[in-house]
Amino acid sequence: GFASLGGAWWLVKDLGTEFLPQVDNGNIGSFISLPPGSSPDETNDVILELESMIADMPDVETVFATAGGFIFGSSTVERAGRGSIEVRLVPLADRTMEADAWVQQMQAKVFARGFPGTRAFFRPPRISGLRTNRAGSPIALTIVGEDLDVQQEIARQLVAALADVPGLENLEPSTEEGSRELTIELDRERAVQLGLDVQSVGSTLRTAVDGTVATRYTEGNEQFDVRVTFPRETFRDPSAVGSIALFPSRAGGAPIYLRDVADVYTRIGPASILRENQNRILRLTGDVIASEASVGEVADQVATRLSQLDFPDGYAVVLGGEADAIAEQGRQLAMVILVAIFLVFVVMAVQYESLVNPFAILLSIPLSLVGVGLALYVTGASLSAPVLLGVILLAGIVVNNAILLVEYIEQFQDEGHTRYEAVIEAGAVRLRPILMTSLTTGVGMLPLALGIGEGSSLMQPLAIAVVGGLGVSTLLTLFVVPSAYLI
Repeated sequence: GFASLGGAWWLVKDLGTEFLPQVDNGNIGSFISLPPGSSPDETNDVILELESMIADMPDVETVFATAGGFIFGSSTVERAGRGSIEVRLVPLADRTMEADAWVQQMQAKVFARGFPGTRAFFRPPRISGLRTNRAGSPIALTIVGEDLDVQQEIARQLVAALADVPGLENLEPSTEEGSRELTIELDRERAVQLGLDVQSVGSTLRTAVDGTVATRYTEGNEQFDVRVTFPRETFRDPSAVGSIALFPSRAGGAPIYLRDVADVYTRIGPASILRENQNRILRLTGDVIASEASVGEVADQVATRLSQLDFPDGYAVVLGGEADAIAEQGRQLAMVILVAIFLVFVVMAVQYESLVNPFAILLSIPLSLVGVGLALYVTGASLSAPVLLGVILLAGIVVNNAILLVEYIEQFQDEGHTRYEAVIEAGAVRLRPILMTSLTTGVGMLPLALGIGEGSSLMQPLAIAVVGGLGVSTLLTLFVVPSAYLI
């Protein structure tokens, strides 16, 4: 049993890991982001050119594009400078290439064409509605710190450092690029010296922006506020904003201009500020090209690169994404497997009123793991959640053959045969039924294990695990379980 577990571990230790296999359903998405201040017409021009490039690509069935916004769930978000494209490829059987290869070829055309200041990334198909983490991406890097400018500099450093990681594509901030905003930084000490405080300055600026209700106009039964505000043109020019007059609290004080107590300038501000556990964060997300590497392999490469980088004090980068889901599901499913084995043992111990027979029968489970590891190794499949579900299925299936074998050994012993004779007779009698039972189960799983049919790739690893584990455990059970029973 221990040797079997060691052999299984040797086979799977170098396999890739992923939460779920990538499903080539032919749906490819793209999110387009133009520089801040771009007009809807400029966005539409970029979308139209991308549509033209897509039309020149092979295997395209339909294209659905949105300019001046994007579709989020069941709602449409209107936003200038934003757009999205959904591409539907023809069925896999009629295609000249897989979706991964299509995405890489299309992305290469986009980079070759070049759209200054525009982000346009095409993403491979994902399982609809599935979110394995907050970022919803295979790879997620969370930058923790308080200064957004420092976070953005770290983000640029990470993008450059991870640019050549095999299989990692489209690494970019998950938040949208911000818009131009007017920033006012108050010099508190200078303001106090001139008889001003933060509250009075804030009140004056609020009145300048939102206005104040000077009076109300009544017409019939309705009243309308008459609001006095600064001209909107004032806030387009930092120097004009700096000319806003402030009045000290002391009586008779001369007016003071905002530029005398504050720095007024424009900058590109964040579209949103994310916090996690009361810490300000900036998140980078990336995709994994399954044909080049698994999520686990990419995550290992990223972790190695991160360990070689130095970050400022007070800042940290946390690797997450689907890699977190893989680790978590591994822990949970390992516990489920142990519970399943324990329950099988309890049932057999109660039935046999003995601990010897259940232990002999349970040896068939580690034997099946050898078959699972061998099947994954030969097919090149990654270790994923469906594989672990297949192991749970095997825990209940493979013991059936061992139970039948041990049951017949017990019957022959009751008829007066010695233990050795009973083992030989039971093996000869049960050989054909055991082989037939395993063969019918394996053959039933074979079409799924071969990936026959569109969409079968999701559960293909489960079938590979069951077929491989069942085949090897059946052969080894006929030798190992009787030997263990004799001991």
